[in-house]
Amino acid sequence: MNTRASTAGLRPRLAGHRGTKILLAAAGAAALAATIMSGPVGAASRATGTGSPACDSGWTGTMRFNPPLMTGGAATSEGVTLSASFDCSGGTPAPMPPPSSGSYVPKGTVSRPGANNCAKWFADYPGPFHLVHFNAAPLDGGVAWAPAGIDGSNVNFQSVEIQTGPAGRLIITLPAPLPAVGHVIGSYASKANLTLRTSTSFTAAQGACNGTGLSKLTVVASNPGGSSQGTF
Repeated sequence: MNTRASTAGLRPRLAGHRGTKILLAAAGAAALAATIMSGPVGAASRATGTGSPACDSGWTGTMRFNPPLMTGGAATSEGVTLSASFDCSGGTPAPMPPPSSGSYVPKGTVSRPGANNCAKWFADYPGPFHLVHFNAAPLDGGVAWAPAGIDGSNVNFQSVEIQTGPAGRLIITLPAPLPAVGHVIGSYASKANLTLRTSTSFTAAQGACNGTGLSKLTVVASNPGGSSQGTF
């Protein structure tokens, strides 16, 4: 048997095995690095916000009522949804910059006789106004913050009061009456208050109630009575 020939034949195969092991080791290292980056270390670019950002400008949105609110409405359940966006300052979500804006999309349910009766929701200035409890399901939903690296919040309110201001425009107060607060978990825990101005006058709302029904209020940054404001 030619020992030298046999040994020489093995060398290329051994070299090939070593090359394969090196490639597999490199691939394993790359996979490990990807796993690490997708875990807690890679998630370091996100932040849970702390403090109390003031969101006092840029408010736009809609509060909707289903079924529509009507004079003498006899529904026993009323669904309320809010879709709003706003600009903010303050808060300390290191390592991210403070929140520049947010959006809030909650929904809640009122259950009672005459749940969609306008007379149980509105009153002309100077009141007294009507406190409405979200007794079947709180007005509850998420807040998405910008920049996107800030973790979201969940905010819920147990009550609302829709007031008529001295200028005749409707004002949505969440929650009511003060000093009640909404509850916040996630970023910017633990409380929230919103005072939202609308473009709707009491006279216009009453006219809709007497007709086909009032299905929505439009939230605006300001009206003749003042500016929309929120604290989270």
